[in-house]
Amino acid sequence: MTSWNLPALTFATLAAAPLVAVPIHAAAIPELTSPDGRIAVSLQAEGGLSYQVRLGQAPLIATSQLGLVLADGTRLGKTPKVLSVDVTDHDATWDDAFGKSSKVRNHYRELHLRLREPRPAPAAGADFDLIIRAYDDGIALRYILRGPSEGGNLTVTEDLTEFLFDADHKAWIGAKADAECLYPEIRLSQMPADRRILPLVVETPKAVVAVAEADARDWAGSMLVSTGKTGAFGARAALASHVELQPPRESPWHAILIAPDPGALTVSTLLRNLASPSMLTDTSWIEPGISAWDVWWSGRNPYWSEHNGLHARGNTQSHKDYINFAAEMGWPYMLVDWFWYDQESKDPETAIKPQPHIDMPALMDYAKSKGVKLILWVNSKNVPSIGAEKLLETYARWGASGVKIDFFPDNGSQATQRWMEDLTREAAKHRLVVDFHGVYTPTGLSRTWPNLLTQEGVLGVEYVKLGCDFTPKHMIQLPFTRGLLGPADVTPGGFLNVRGDEFAPNSIPSTVTGTRARQLALAMLIDSPFLTLADAPDHYRGQPGLGFYRGLPTTWDETRVFDAVLMKRLVQARRKGDGWWLAGMNDSEPVDLELKLDFLGEGNFELTTYTDLPESNERPAALAEKTSLVKRSDVIHVRMERDGGFAARLKPAAR
Repeated sequence: MTSWNLPALTFATLAAAPLVAVPIHAAAIPELTSPDGRIAVSLQAEGGLSYQVRLGQAPLIATSQLGLVLADGTRLGKTPKVLSVDVTDHDATWDDAFGKSSKVRNHYRELHLRLREPRPAPAAGADFDLIIRAYDDGIALRYILRGPSEGGNLTVTEDLTEFLFDADHKAWIGAKADAECLYPEIRLSQMPADRRILPLVVETPKAVVAVAEADARDWAGSMLVSTGKTGAFGARAALASHVELQPPRESPWHAILIAPDPGALTVSTLLRNLASPSMLTDTSWIEPGISAWDVWWSGRNPYWSEHNGLHARGNTQSHKDYINFAAEMGWPYMLVDWFWYDQESKDPETAIKPQPHIDMPALMDYAKSKGVKLILWVNSKNVPSIGAEKLLETYARWGASGVKIDFFPDNGSQATQRWMEDLTREAAKHRLVVDFHGVYTPTGLSRTWPNLLTQEGVLGVEYVKLGCDFTPKHMIQLPFTRGLLGPADVTPGGFLNVRGDEFAPNSIPSTVTGTRARQLALAMLIDSPFLTLADAPDHYRGQPGLGFYRGLPTTWDETRVFDAVLMKRLVQARRKGDGWWLAGMNDSEPVDLELKLDFLGEGNFELTTYTDLPESNERPAALAEKTSLVKRSDVIHVRMERDGGFAARLKPAAR
């Protein structure tokens, strides 16, 4: 794995220094370079606003247009006049209690352009800004809409921002506009004409690049489409809906992550840093951690055989079993999923009226007695009739600690993006954590509102009930695609592991492909501060590997990469306090690894490993557990079988 030997530099929103509106010729726009000088961004205003990116002396992003289109036909960036230019530097560090690194450096250089787009008389020119930031591992750009001089509301109908590369590189893009998708491999020249979900991941000879977005608050999310230009290698942004705004208003950040190797891409905190800082001054009540699910995923309730498979549902007794298991494992949460109320009822208050098979007061009391917090599922369509304030106040009064809100309409639209933030804000008032499902991909809202611990917008383990798409190939692609964007509620942890030729969708109980060790690894390699583990207590108890889930953190002080091959292999080490956890996944080729433990402190450490066995190819549940004493000068050998993985825990040895 190559490296630029760079510090872990990251990016955050910050108002640039005040600008002086001094007219300046377009040719005077300076080139913007990253702090280490490796990445350079050049802008042109003459002939239309555009940008280029160079990595070292080699072109990376070819000439790509910039701009927005307004409802009145004004194209911002078509023939702009440059009013002023300002360049600033920023270097700071902030604390992140809910991410992959507890100390995050935010180091960038910023170019801020004030621009005016002429319009036919008698209309006044439309003023807007372009802000570009250059970091040592990427760039980001956003617009500020200032509007015509007479003021008034604006409607943005198109985002013209392009991402055109220097050659027809290999790439991966979402299979559809729905975020619950696969990421097929293409060539950039094959970019589809229909909207595709972010990110776009591109493999170039000198870097691995990912196109994404951040801080899409009260704005429509961006997808990507083909530019339609002959010979173009890349894509253009496509808004999920029109955007209504009152100037001045900032657009989201378009971000281009640039990493020397695939591993560096997976540890980037660029997108999280571009998000608006936390709106909460007190986050002490927000507890990350693991959650037991309920019987829905497994597909069978031993106390109620009437409903199985896709329609399986929990009742009071089965929920108590899962609460008991969470308590045994030391997990803070248990999720009460759908069917606890009648989501199809016409009663406007149906979402606070449990069905007869759920004794909610008894469950709340029982969970409290076991030291377990309950999360309640709710369909978003049942929220407006009762109102978010009454709904969430009621759940909090019952004793719930959070909500899982599902099935959002018009994903990515401005209205839905705004509603999601409103719901998160209201939940915070009642000290409820949030898990969003059936949603667009994240853009950093979980930094702005830390009680939003995770969200879907990902094709996760639930798809073993819906089809055959959750394959080992998809699993290893996730850290390099959707996993880059933010917390992903993948819901790993299936312990009924079968070969691919044995798998059947919606089997009862549910099964997963890939090895047992791979399921353990997935729980660590995909970030999700609220980590729901899928399987039933009876499938976990007494099984090899269960110990890895006991005490497994879901947020981290430090993340390091041992080894990475794009879309094929990833091995990471993560630290929480004085303990370390290791995990790896691979593709269909077995691999042997030698892992140096030189990141450890002084003294002896107790190492527990969970590894594939030679027979794991035929019996995927086969797993070896081993505990030994090691020190920082040691090297450990790990073998991952086909579609396999490994997991390990290191803790200081008792003196």
